[in-house]
Amino acid sequence: MVDFFGFSGLPLAGLSMVGSTLVSTGSVLIIVIVLILCIYRQGFPQPLPGIPYNTAALHKFMGDYPEIKEYIQNGKGYRVWLGSLSRRHNSPLTQVFLAPFARPCVVLSDYRESFDILTRRTKEFDRSGKTAATVRGIVPNSLITMTSSDPRFKGNKELTKDLMTPSFLTEVSAPSAYAKTMDLISLWRLKARLSNDLPFEAYRDLDNAALDIILAVTFGKPRSQDDILLRQLQEIRSGADEGLSFISKNTANFVEFPRVPLPEKFKHVLAVKETMRIGFSSPFPYPHIWLLKTFTRLGRSFARKDQMIRDEISRSALRLLSHQTNSTKLESQDTRCAMDSMVLREISLAKREGRKPDIYCPRLRDELFLYILGGHDTTATTLAWTVKSLADVPQAQLTLRCHLQALFAEAVVSKRQPTTMEILTTPAPYLDAFLEEAMRHTRTISLLLREAMEDTEILGHPIPKGTTLIMNTRSLSFVEPAMQIPEHIRSQSSQAAKDKIVVWNEDDMASFQPLRWLRRTKTSINHATSSQEGLPEDFKFSDYEFDPHAGPSMTLGAGPRSCAGRRLAYMELRIVLALLVWNFVFEPCPPELSSYQATEYFTTVPEQCYVRLREVNEMWD
Repeated sequence: MVDFFGFSGLPLAGLSMVGSTLVSTGSVLIIVIVLILCIYRQGFPQPLPGIPYNTAALHKFMGDYPEIKEYIQNGKGYRVWLGSLSRRHNSPLTQVFLAPFARPCVVLSDYRESFDILTRRTKEFDRSGKTAATVRGIVPNSLITMTSSDPRFKGNKELTKDLMTPSFLTEVSAPSAYAKTMDLISLWRLKARLSNDLPFEAYRDLDNAALDIILAVTFGKPRSQDDILLRQLQEIRSGADEGLSFISKNTANFVEFPRVPLPEKFKHVLAVKETMRIGFSSPFPYPHIWLLKTFTRLGRSFARKDQMIRDEISRSALRLLSHQTNSTKLESQDTRCAMDSMVLREISLAKREGRKPDIYCPRLRDELFLYILGGHDTTATTLAWTVKSLADVPQAQLTLRCHLQALFAEAVVSKRQPTTMEILTTPAPYLDAFLEEAMRHTRTISLLLREAMEDTEILGHPIPKGTTLIMNTRSLSFVEPAMQIPEHIRSQSSQAAKDKIVVWNEDDMASFQPLRWLRRTKTSINHATSSQEGLPEDFKFSDYEFDPHAGPSMTLGAGPRSCAGRRLAYMELRIVLALLVWNFVFEPCPPELSSYQATEYFTTVPEQCYVRLREVNEMWD
């Protein structure tokens, strides 16, 4: 009996244990599922109260991202989508949900409040963490990744402080910009003569010119094999000498010139630069770039880029040391490029801080590369939009050319190009006005990002600390009429500065009008506007002065954290624009080659950038 119950009891006990295990496992599984569902739900958008948003995004784990992706696939782009929100919701302040488990971003489309935030509320808003995440995988030790309170910030500023001084820009940057622009003009002269009055694609040349300029400014005069524009010129000239035709086989309405491969080391630089596009389009930019660097060939490009910069720093150090004698010290006048200046700065900082200089330190490497990134893309893209504008406004283009010829009359008589110093030092109000209007219309960078450093308000709405603010600089109040905003909901600093704000005339704010940037001088009584009194008097605009604050425009930002390369950008663009208009008439291209559709990278690039050129005069030969 005992044996019977003993043997029969074991299976019963086993079943009981199995049942308990199953119950326990089931309970754990249910708990895990509930936790996963709770975490999953936390990933859905959680809007800030009172600020309009797309209601459909609330029911999507990825928030607004699917709609953004659709815009990108249809060729409109992320920035265009953001620019449409204010009109869609009839509000200058909206919010968007760009990634799961992330705070909503607030989008502001109002010049007055944006300018106030950038210039007067700098303790409340600083460099955005989203911007830092975008570029941290590329230049982690550069200024663009740092808030103003970052302990590294001051040291990095010291490292780069000489690069935007008038002396450096005039003596180092300007000659390189002028020389490379003349290379571009030589290339386009040849293309214009071979194209038989047909258009040819221009963006690649402008991109190469901008790259040539910034590399020359950064590293000094390039070796001949590294000069991109000259290699292109030699290739086309050789083909022309051999009797090759460059007319496209696919269509007869444009000319297709061969492209010369970039030097190997520059290919790696551009490959790294292209990761900026990933940074701006990915919901998780830093992990995305890290994975690519770690598990794809992109890691090799990063390594080659770093080695190239290291090699150039070594050459700079050797060159600077060769100038030093027993009785002299290294001085700023020994600098031939941005790298020389930064190496000298590092030596000076090390001496001040009582340490050995580290010219290969990560911050110097990253600041150098950021200097290249910023000076290349923004310049090339702005020039691309500008040459499109030149063809679309023939009267303004003619006025600009007459203005230049009136200012540089001696150059006309001598049948030469205006010199670098003539372009930089001669007051040229209409040239400045045309350039500023081109900057206002360019779509290069139409968004500025900041982050709330404390709990604050925008237009009466609470903004929690850590919220990303996106300011649109190419929509309402810039090229479209502003929305009416009650004065009492604006910030106190904005209300106090009310009388200092100038707005554009809504009737023509969308049109390209350089004259909007000019105002009469206080001493002028009248101004000649017809050619009857003589060209020099008519087109010097001597009774007018350029007013950079004539109305809303923030293409390069505003305030203490605006574009660090602003002075370099304006200097380069002034030289390039003046010389291009001096040498060429930009004729209209056919509609099928004149689309204003754009592709978004780090900047917003026109999908079509063709030029149809006619040489102004053979006297420049």
